[in-house]
Amino acid sequence: MPDTELQIIGRSIRRLRKERKLSQTQLAELADVGLMTISLLENGANNPRFSTIEALANALNTKVAALCSADPATSHRTDEALKKTVGKNVLARREFLGLSRKEAAERVDLIQQNFSTVENCTSLPKLGNLLQIAQALEVQPSWLLDKDFDPNKSAPTGVVYFSIREVFRRIQKERERQNLSVARAAQLAGWHTSQWYRLESSARDVSVVVAQGACRALAVELSAILNKTP
Repeated sequence: MPDTELQIIGRSIRRLRKERKLSQTQLAELADVGLMTISLLENGANNPRFSTIEALANALNTKVAALCSADPATSHRTDEALKKTVGKNVLARREFLGLSRKEAAERVDLIQQNFSTVENCTSLPKLGNLLQIAQALEVQPSWLLDKDFDPNKSAPTGVVYFSIREVFRRIQKERERQNLSVARAAQLAGWHTSQWYRLESSARDVSVVVAQGACRALAVELSAILNKTP
Protein backbone atom coordinates (compact mmCIF):
# COMPACT_ATOMS: atom_id res chain seq x y z
CA MET A 1 0.00 0.00 0.00
CA PRO A 2 1.60 3.31 -1.08
CA ASP A 3 2.52 5.84 1.58
CA THR A 4 -0.02 8.34 0.25
CA GLU A 5 -2.83 5.85 0.87
CA LEU A 6 -1.51 5.10 4.35
CA GLN A 7 -1.52 8.79 5.17
CA ILE A 8 -5.09 9.19 3.88
CA ILE A 9 -6.30 6.25 5.96
CA GLY A 10 -4.49 7.56 9.03
CA ARG A 11 -5.99 11.03 8.67
CA SER A 12 -9.46 9.56 8.12
CA ILE A 13 -9.23 7.38 11.22
CA ARG A 14 -7.99 10.27 13.38
CA ARG A 15 -10.66 12.67 12.08
CA LEU A 16 -13.55 10.26 12.54
CA ARG A 17 -12.30 9.13 15.95
CA LYS A 18 -12.20 12.72 17.19
CA GLU A 19 -15.58 13.57 15.66
CA ARG A 20 -17.07 10.63 17.53
CA LYS A 21 -15.27 11.78 20.70
CA LEU A 22 -13.36 8.52 21.10
CA SER A 23 -9.90 8.15 22.59
CA GLN A 24 -7.41 5.87 20.85
CA THR A 25 -7.94 3.38 23.67
CA GLN A 26 -11.71 3.40 23.19
CA LEU A 27 -11.42 2.93 19.43
CA ALA A 28 -8.94 0.08 19.92
CA GLU A 29 -11.44 -1.64 22.23
CA LEU A 30 -14.39 -1.14 19.86
CA ALA A 31 -12.42 -2.47 16.87
CA ASP A 32 -10.69 -5.19 18.91
CA VAL A 33 -7.23 -4.12 17.75
CA GLY A 34 -4.15 -3.09 19.67
CA LEU A 35 -3.70 0.45 20.92
CA MET A 36 -0.30 0.63 19.21
CA THR A 37 -2.00 -0.29 15.92
CA ILE A 38 -4.24 2.78 16.19
CA SER A 39 -1.33 5.04 17.02
CA LEU A 40 0.81 3.78 14.15
CA LEU A 41 -2.08 3.94 11.68
CA GLU A 42 -2.99 7.51 12.55
CA ASN A 43 0.62 8.50 11.93
CA GLY A 44 0.72 6.64 8.61
CA ALA A 45 3.45 4.39 9.94
CA ASN A 46 1.80 1.00 9.68
CA ASN A 47 0.75 -1.16 6.75
CA PRO A 48 -2.45 -2.77 8.12
CA ARG A 49 -4.21 -5.95 7.09
CA PHE A 50 -7.50 -5.44 5.28
CA SER A 51 -9.33 -7.10 8.17
CA THR A 52 -7.97 -4.40 10.50
CA ILE A 53 -9.25 -1.64 8.22
CA GLU A 54 -12.65 -3.37 8.08
CA ALA A 55 -12.82 -3.58 11.87
CA LEU A 56 -11.92 0.09 12.26
CA ALA A 57 -14.41 1.18 9.60
CA ASN A 58 -17.18 -0.68 11.39
CA ALA A 59 -16.19 0.70 14.80
CA LEU A 60 -16.35 4.21 13.31
CA ASN A 61 -19.70 3.53 11.61
CA THR A 62 -18.33 4.11 8.12
CA LYS A 63 -17.18 2.16 5.08
CA VAL A 64 -13.70 0.94 4.14
CA ALA A 65 -13.94 3.05 0.98
CA ALA A 66 -14.54 6.13 3.11
CA LEU A 67 -11.37 5.55 5.15
CA CYS A 68 -9.40 5.22 1.93
CA SER A 69 -10.91 8.35 0.39
CA ALA A 70 -9.31 11.77 0.51
CA ASP A 71 -12.81 13.27 0.48
CA PRO A 72 -13.96 13.77 4.10
CA ALA A 73 -17.58 13.99 2.96
CA THR A 74 -17.60 10.38 1.75
CA SER A 75 -17.77 8.89 5.23
CA HIS A 76 -20.61 11.17 6.28
CA ARG A 77 -23.12 10.89 3.44
CA THR A 78 -25.11 7.95 4.72
CA ASP A 79 -25.09 9.05 8.35
CA GLU A 80 -25.94 12.65 7.50
CA ALA A 81 -28.90 11.68 5.32
CA LEU A 82 -30.25 9.38 8.03
CA LYS A 83 -29.76 12.04 10.72
CA LYS A 84 -31.82 14.49 8.68
CA THR A 85 -34.55 11.94 8.05
CA VAL A 86 -34.86 10.93 11.70
CA GLY A 87 -34.68 14.54 12.90
CA LYS A 88 -37.42 15.66 10.52
CA ASN A 89 -39.65 12.72 11.43
CA VAL A 90 -39.28 13.11 15.20
CA LEU A 91 -40.03 16.84 14.98
CA ALA A 92 -43.07 16.33 12.75
CA ARG A 93 -44.58 13.64 14.97
CA ARG A 94 -43.93 15.50 18.22
CA GLU A 95 -45.58 18.63 16.84
CA PHE A 96 -48.51 16.60 15.54
CA LEU A 97 -49.06 15.27 19.08
CA GLY A 98 -48.80 18.81 20.46
CA LEU A 99 -46.00 17.87 22.86
CA SER A 100 -43.10 20.01 23.95
CA ARG A 101 -39.69 18.35 23.93
CA LYS A 102 -39.80 18.22 27.70
CA GLU A 103 -43.22 16.56 27.73
CA ALA A 104 -42.19 14.00 25.12
CA ALA A 105 -38.99 13.16 26.98
CA GLU A 106 -40.76 12.74 30.33
CA ARG A 107 -43.06 10.12 28.82
CA VAL A 108 -40.20 7.62 28.67
CA ASP A 109 -37.77 8.97 31.26
CA LEU A 110 -35.44 10.65 28.75
CA ILE A 111 -34.09 14.16 29.03
CA GLN A 112 -35.16 17.04 26.81
CA GLN A 113 -31.73 17.13 25.18
CA ASN A 114 -32.34 13.67 23.68
CA PHE A 115 -35.06 15.23 21.52
CA SER A 116 -33.18 18.46 20.89
CA THR A 117 -30.07 16.83 19.44
CA VAL A 118 -32.13 14.53 17.21
CA GLU A 119 -34.49 17.21 15.92
CA ASN A 120 -31.61 19.61 15.27
CA CYS A 121 -29.85 16.81 13.33
CA THR A 122 -26.85 17.16 15.64
CA SER A 123 -26.56 13.42 16.13
CA LEU A 124 -28.20 10.17 15.16
CA PRO A 125 -29.78 8.55 18.23
CA LYS A 126 -28.43 5.30 19.56
CA LEU A 127 -30.73 2.38 18.94
CA GLY A 128 -31.93 2.30 22.56
CA ASN A 129 -32.86 5.97 22.42
CA LEU A 130 -34.63 5.47 19.10
CA LEU A 131 -36.80 2.79 20.72
CA GLN A 132 -37.68 5.11 23.61
CA ILE A 133 -38.36 8.07 21.33
CA ALA A 134 -40.68 5.91 19.23
CA GLN A 135 -42.55 4.86 22.37
CA ALA A 136 -42.87 8.46 23.52
CA LEU A 137 -44.27 9.45 20.12
CA GLU A 138 -46.52 6.36 19.83
CA VAL A 139 -45.06 5.12 16.55
CA GLN A 140 -43.24 2.01 15.39
CA PRO A 141 -39.46 2.52 15.78
CA SER A 142 -38.59 1.80 12.16
CA TRP A 143 -41.06 4.41 10.94
CA LEU A 144 -38.75 7.13 12.22
CA LEU A 145 -36.09 5.94 9.74
CA ASP A 146 -38.48 6.13 6.79
CA LYS A 147 -38.21 8.97 4.27
CA ASP A 148 -41.95 8.64 3.62
CA PHE A 149 -42.92 8.87 7.29
CA ASP A 150 -46.50 9.96 7.98
CA PRO A 151 -46.62 11.97 11.23
CA ASN A 152 -50.39 11.45 11.46
CA LYS A 153 -50.09 7.67 11.75
CA SER A 154 -49.97 6.05 15.18
CA ALA A 155 -48.73 2.58 16.12
CA PRO A 156 -51.45 -0.06 16.56
CA THR A 157 -53.17 -0.14 19.93
CA GLY A 158 -51.34 -2.45 22.31
CA VAL A 159 -48.08 -2.41 20.38
CA VAL A 160 -45.11 -3.88 22.27
CA TYR A 161 -41.91 -1.83 22.45
CA PHE A 162 -38.77 -3.90 22.75
CA SER A 163 -35.84 -3.24 25.04
CA ILE A 164 -32.41 -2.96 23.45
CA ARG A 165 -31.55 -6.37 24.91
CA GLU A 166 -34.58 -7.93 23.23
CA VAL A 167 -33.47 -6.47 19.88
CA PHE A 168 -30.08 -8.16 20.28
CA ARG A 169 -31.83 -11.43 21.18
CA ARG A 170 -33.99 -11.24 18.04
CA ILE A 171 -30.91 -10.67 15.89
CA GLN A 172 -29.32 -13.74 17.46
CA LYS A 173 -32.46 -15.82 16.89
CA GLU A 174 -32.57 -14.79 13.24
CA ARG A 175 -28.92 -15.70 12.77
CA GLU A 176 -29.50 -19.10 14.36
CA ARG A 177 -32.65 -19.64 12.28
CA GLN A 178 -30.52 -19.21 9.18
CA ASN A 179 -27.91 -21.63 10.55
CA LEU A 180 -25.20 -18.99 10.29
CA SER A 181 -22.19 -19.09 12.57
CA VAL A 182 -21.12 -15.89 14.28
CA ALA A 183 -18.01 -15.87 12.12
CA ARG A 184 -20.06 -16.14 8.92
CA ALA A 185 -22.55 -13.47 9.99
CA ALA A 186 -19.68 -11.14 10.88
CA GLN A 187 -18.05 -11.82 7.53
CA LEU A 188 -21.28 -10.95 5.71
CA ALA A 189 -21.48 -7.71 7.67
CA GLY A 190 -17.83 -6.88 7.01
CA TRP A 191 -17.10 -6.99 10.76
CA HIS A 192 -14.55 -8.63 12.97
CA THR A 193 -16.05 -11.76 14.57
CA SER A 194 -15.65 -10.30 18.06
CA GLN A 195 -17.90 -7.39 17.12
CA TRP A 196 -20.80 -9.70 16.37
CA TYR A 197 -20.21 -11.58 19.62
CA ARG A 198 -20.37 -8.27 21.49
CA LEU A 199 -23.58 -7.34 19.71
CA GLU A 200 -25.35 -10.52 20.79
CA SER A 201 -23.91 -10.88 24.27
CA SER A 202 -23.89 -7.31 25.52
CA ALA A 203 -26.63 -5.00 26.72
CA ARG A 204 -24.57 -2.00 25.59
CA ASP A 205 -26.34 0.30 23.17
CA VAL A 206 -25.26 0.46 19.54
CA SER A 207 -25.77 2.94 16.74
CA VAL A 208 -28.68 2.58 14.34
CA VAL A 209 -26.12 2.15 11.55
CA VAL A 210 -24.62 -0.91 13.29
CA ALA A 211 -28.09 -2.45 13.66
CA GLN A 212 -28.75 -1.84 9.98
CA GLY A 213 -25.45 -3.52 9.13
CA ALA A 214 -26.39 -6.62 11.11
CA CYS A 215 -29.78 -6.80 9.40
CA ARG A 216 -28.25 -6.43 5.95
CA ALA A 217 -25.91 -9.32 6.74
CA LEU A 218 -28.93 -11.45 7.67
CA ALA A 219 -30.95 -10.22 4.67
CA VAL A 220 -33.82 -9.06 6.89
CA GLU A 221 -35.45 -5.68 7.25
CA LEU A 222 -34.62 -3.74 10.40
CA SER A 223 -38.35 -3.15 10.79
CA ALA A 224 -38.85 -6.90 11.23
CA ILE A 225 -36.48 -6.79 14.19
CA LEU A 226 -37.69 -3.56 15.79
CA ASN A 227 -41.44 -3.64 15.26
CA LYS A 228 -43.95 -5.90 16.91
CA THR A 229 -47.71 -5.68 16.63
CA PRO A 230 -50.20 -7.22 19.07
